Amino acid sequence: WLQFQAVAIEHAKKGFPEDGEVFGFADGLVQKYAGAQLLQDTSRFYEDICVDQAVSFCLYGVVTALYIQARMVVGSPEDRAYVIQQAQLAITLLGIGGSLDFLESSQWPVSSPDLRMLVEAAKGDRVVRTYWDWAAKETAEPPQIPPLHANIVDLAEALTLPVAGVLRTAAVGTHPALTMEPVTMLQTFLDTSGVELHTKYYGIVYKCKLFGVCEGEEGQSPVADLIGPFDANSGDAFKLVPMVERLAGIVQEEEALREADLLVCTSPMVVCAVLQSITQKPFLAYLGLPMLWKQPTDFESSSQVRDAFWQLVDGLLTTSTAVAAVNNALLGEQIFSQTAVRLPVVRAQALFTKAVYVPSTDDVLLVARSKFLWRTFHCAIKQFASEEELGYKFQIANSNSSYSFTEMASMRAVVILPWEMALMSFYEFYSMNVPVFMPTAPWAHRLAFHEEGNLGTTKGIYSHFSPRCQPAGCHGQAGHPYAPFAFTTMAQQRYWYQIADWNRVKHVQKFTTISDLLVRIRDADYAGIAQRMREENEDAMLMVVGWWQRALHRALSTG
Repeated sequence: WLQFQAVAIEHAKKGFPEDGEVFGFADGLVQKYAGAQLLQDTSRFYEDICVDQAVSFCLYGVVTALYIQARMVVGSPEDRAYVIQQAQLAITLLGIGGSLDFLESSQWPVSSPDLRMLVEAAKGDRVVRTYWDWAAKETAEPPQIPPLHANIVDLAEALTLPVAGVLRTAAVGTHPALTMEPVTMLQTFLDTSGVELHTKYYGIVYKCKLFGVCEGEEGQSPVADLIGPFDANSGDAFKLVPMVERLAGIVQEEEALREADLLVCTSPMVVCAVLQSITQKPFLAYLGLPMLWKQPTDFESSSQVRDAFWQLVDGLLTTSTAVAAVNNALLGEQIFSQTAVRLPVVRAQALFTKAVYVPSTDDVLLVARSKFLWRTFHCAIKQFASEEELGYKFQIANSNSSYSFTEMASMRAVVILPWEMALMSFYEFYSMNVPVFMPTAPWAHRLAFHEEGNLGTTKGIYSHFSPRCQPAGCHGQAGHPYAPFAFTTMAQQRYWYQIADWNRVKHVQKFTTISDLLVRIRDADYAGIAQRMREENEDAMLMVVGWWQRALHRALSTG
């Protein structure tokens, strides 16, 4: 394997030209190792990095051999089918969600973006190029996103709110942080106006006790029970007509919903739209998930349901008593494509954390939610340096963790491996001024765009449009070279990844490899980074608070 690695490195320096000797070396290795035992051998590689045993399987060598072998047989349609098969086999070997994919951090001259470029070239009958050759020659201008404007006249009007004493709100959603964001922002300026904000939360189950936003005791959470599990189908009860009937009943049963002065809703979109239609109350929608996430379970099978869904959505987005915004730019582009309604992008400030960066330990928090990656990334780090050599530990935060915000803000830094295109956890850390380290784009693409994603899903499950926009969407692609859905190609992913908020703020620390990460953690000016983050956050806060103030004024005045 060391001999093959040396040959492969020299071959890559030449641009992977046709070479019968190199092909024979790679092909021989593929024939020897790419048999029925291959997936079992891959599990041995996991043990190699995570169970402290001698190296027993050279996974990256096999992946490199598959790439070189496949790259040299591109030709006829039959050859292209074989190329796709071999390249996809190599990608599969790198684990679910790329959980074994640390090729950038190794000495091997092939990466998973190279494998994907090979697949795309074979499918499109194009010239095969490495990722870096393609990226260097094909520029990708970032999407232009309308800024959040501050109209001085509107802001002046909003300083006098049409409410006094107490404002009763009901906040409906499924994600605790996303739903707390608008409530917290309203509280921020209502406190200075002498108005008490009384809020009852509905729909939240995930970590609701940790955040203090549970709807009720188990079995006494009607909205949460109707919506069902966060990542599962909600069954017949979530067909549109039964859902409307049940929500109408819940509004009558629940005093906090029935008597609310203002409704706040974040997800699912269909629940927000139905509640707005039923109650006709002043309404604030703060959206962070795709509009068709948790769609009615009869949406696909019934054109009448689809038409009714889009009527409900149009009603919410265009009525004078409702104000809507999104927390990320990609969702804004998706909704614009689906409805022709341009919603403002209002970045989350995450004031609900009530914590700021005060490091009291040298430990670093590693945040990852993708299947197995939090475990394997931690294992891979140990292949470069032990905790004793580093002088600090990586503490793991995943879906099952229960760190308080104060505890997380006491860490020296946080490393985030993004599992989506917008993460409330990113806004939480950034707002607390905790130095954030994230992988550069070529690595992050495969983490943020995948089949199980929501905003960044590679499937076409959200590519539905209002009937007036069929079949290509409202305004085509709105001036973009690629649609903001079903992110299947490298070019499409590279283009849209640029508008993730961690690429739009100024002070995220980017790393290219694991060794690069460890060096950057060692050498970073943490006090300076935190200070610059604080200044950036203060500037953003002025604009965002003003928007929320105007939004509440408009909703209450027209309602």
